[in-house]
Amino acid sequence: MNSNIFIIAFLLMNIGLTAPVFASQPLGSLVPEFHLSSDDKVLIKNH
Repeated sequence: MNSNIFIIAFLLMNIGLTAPVFASQPLGSLVPEFHLSSDDKVLIKNH
């Protein structure tokens, strides 16, 4: 059970560290998978 607690804490820490980055930059520039429109999917495939 201790390992699960460490994993959860690690994930929460990562979310806390990356949240400001996501808030300050467009999601597409960091995580292309977040694009939902068909045009964006075509752009991702071309990369």
